[in-house]
Amino acid sequence: MKICKRCIQPDTRPGIYFDENGICGACLWEEEKKIIDWDSREKELYDIAEWAKGQKRGTYDCVIGVSGGKDSTRQAIVARDLLGLRCLLVNCEPEGITNIGQKNIENLKNLGFDVITIRPNPKIMKKLIEFLFLGLTLARYLLFGFF
Repeated sequence: MKICKRCIQPDTRPGIYFDENGICGACLWEEEKKIIDWDSREKELYDIAEWAKGQKRGTYDCVIGVSGGKDSTRQAIVARDLLGLRCLLVNCEPEGITNIGQKNIENLKNLGFDVITIRPNPKIMKKLIEFLFLGLTLARYLLFGFF
């Protein structure tokens, strides 16, 4: 078993990777965040929002994919309330969505968001997941030399 040299996170965590020094991706990202110019990034976000609002092509300024998780709710609220965007939310509901996920989608509707929910054909979804899994596995092997 491989363990991060900084935080002792084991390689049993799904999706974890290590650099050549044995440092995990989460620790590397913590270092990366320290050198990002957050003021510049915030200005860029506001500029993008202003550009979107200036397009005036329809009812909505943006489309946000939402899963029913807390991050989706935060993104939608920030886009609408902080950036002033008119948002259309799209939820691709998986088979077996959790009760909490369903409640969070309903909460977004109750907060005044327009939400489109689609449920893909389960047979097609299974093929897509398999395709993506195999593609990511191949990419991980090509980039990092392991499956």
